[in-house]
Amino acid sequence: MRSGRPPNGAGVASDQHLRGCTLSVVTQPRRSSMNSGAGPTIKQAQLGRLLRQLRNDAQMTLKDAAQGLDMSASTIGRIERGESGIPADLVQTMTDLYDRPPTVDNVTNPELFAGLRENRRYEELEATARRVWDVQITTIPTLLQTGAYAREVLKASMVPRSPREHRMQLAMRMVRQRRLKDAERPLSLEAVVHEMALRWPVGDEISRRAQLEHLVKCAELDSVSLRVLPADLGPSIAMDGAFTILRFDDGRPDIGYLENSWGAMHVQQSWQVEACKLCFETLSEQALDREDSMTLIKTIANEL
Repeated sequence: MRSGRPPNGAGVASDQHLRGCTLSVVTQPRRSSMNSGAGPTIKQAQLGRLLRQLRNDAQMTLKDAAQGLDMSASTIGRIERGESGIPADLVQTMTDLYDRPPTVDNVTNPELFAGLRENRRYEELEATARRVWDVQITTIPTLLQTGAYAREVLKASMVPRSPREHRMQLAMRMVRQRRLKDAERPLSLEAVVHEMALRWPVGDEISRRAQLEHLVKCAELDSVSLRVLPADLGPSIAMDGAFTILRFDDGRPDIGYLENSWGAMHVQQSWQVEACKLCFETLSEQALDREDSMTLIKTIANEL
């Protein structure tokens, strides 16, 4: 059966590139920033997680990094946990030691670079949002992707990435998903996914089945609402493509986001955002209810 209940933002429902994090972290002189008694900021925590991922990618222990940086392992640990500020020169030294992968600054195609820059900005905004409304037609929502599925999607992208940058993008995507289970900074996700995305052959049968089973498991979270647009729906506004709406609780206006192979753009004009909301509500009404959505997902998984 179809659900006629329009979504309500309450009760349902990134990391970013290293450079974006660094610019937002207070870059005091090293001695004073290390001894600061202030609690970790969101930006510090994000930067710390990225630095830890880079160290792990380089297969270096805390002891190895401490020797290379001529500082204590405990200090590096505090930085990675977001408990200490970090000056920009130390970030550069650490990333040099860890052999940081190329960033978007290495992309020579200006159109692709613009799209990557918008994508990075989206991740920054998502990190401070409280709710995400997401409509996906051909792919599984990013916040609900398994590592294997996300890896295949990134490989198919037109954006040029080195193997290391590919791994970094994948790691950041997985980190972003943690907020769905974060009690301190919860993120609620309401997702409407077309049946075509569930059936699209991304990866082998084992990974495809694992992705579908992962969707069912994620749908059990209090922070996630997942419903499916059936293929027999016929002509629908879903044919206009995927979009995302970020919603905030701090007084900031909602923001829309559109992404495709050629780039991405943010929708900030109030009338455009309201149009996106109306589309989302319409598609939510046309989608299967939760029970029927889970039944369809399980049926598709059993067919593999």
